[in-house]
Amino acid sequence: MKKRFILLFTAICLLFNGCVSIVEPIVPTDTEHIEFSATEIVSIDTKPPTIPAETTTPTIEPTITNTPFPTIDKHPPTPTVERPVEWDIDPYIEYEVEGEYKGVKIKGSVIIDRSLESLIEGVYVNKNLFSEMIAKSLAYVWYSRRYNYYYDDLYTRFTGDEMDEWFELWATAQETGSEYYWRQVQLDNLWANDLNDGDGYVQQPYTIWPMYEGPTPYGVTEIKKITIVLADTPKADIRNVTTTPDWSSYGMFLGSNLDNNKFFFYAGLDTDICIGGMEFNNLISQELATEYVLHKYFDNLIAYLVWNDGKTDLTTSDVNFIISEEMVEINRRLIEFKLKIE
Repeated sequence: MKKRFILLFTAICLLFNGCVSIVEPIVPTDTEHIEFSATEIVSIDTKPPTIPAETTTPTIEPTITNTPFPTIDKHPPTPTVERPVEWDIDPYIEYEVEGEYKGVKIKGSVIIDRSLESLIEGVYVNKNLFSEMIAKSLAYVWYSRRYNYYYDDLYTRFTGDEMDEWFELWATAQETGSEYYWRQVQLDNLWANDLNDGDGYVQQPYTIWPMYEGPTPYGVTEIKKITIVLADTPKADIRNVTTTPDWSSYGMFLGSNLDNNKFFFYAGLDTDICIGGMEFNNLISQELATEYVLHKYFDNLIAYLVWNDGKTDLTTSDVNFIISEEMVEINRRLIEFKLKIE
């Protein structure tokens, strides 16, 4: 009996051991990522740090300096203008002009001699038209010298594209300062009197670089400014002129003078003869006659510079025939006179 019990117990134990398995540990192949919750809030202290009092930088008050006011001379001395020894103009009005035409920079002025004080109260000069008048006048002089051409169709022979090309060369010469370009536009045999030699009105031929400032080659004179001087011949004490004023030429005188690098063109008329003749022949008012006569001063510049050879006493017909209608119109509009006529 005891033997049968032991055998039964042994059989139950074997049956139990056959049903039990050993569980192997599972090793994960992927590393798990830790995710934070979107609602997780991290508290940050935003209070500024406290700076100890002993570490703060003290504010330095600037030292106030009393600046004295400049001394003002209520009666400054009148600057002394040094005139050439042959200076014979008594300026009543001087109008400075700086303009440009076709890229060429022009500098000049108009001086009204005191001999015209009884007629003129003031003037206004249009800088653009003045520049055009000066530029074209010098262009005609250049053409006549270059091609030895002195006939009355000069202003129609040298015009349009050909003249514009010359202005372009002139502007390039001004911009570059190159002798190569200046030699192509220089004015040869421009006759003028030197106001500084003390020899009276003795003209010499000059080679000119017009509207140029700076050193020049030997034998070349720079001209940086052209001034037109208007005068009433019987009332003016002007001696540096070419023509002898008389009744037949309406008291006209003309002159060209140099003061270092400044060129002066003198133009004079007997205004009483001219205005009286205009009033009589055209039966117009004194004001209109005066306006017409005063504008005629500018018409003589081209012809005089072209024809003046230093010796010829120009006549009225010599001077007038070469003026083109275009230039006459420019001269009429480039200056306005405020007259002393009631």
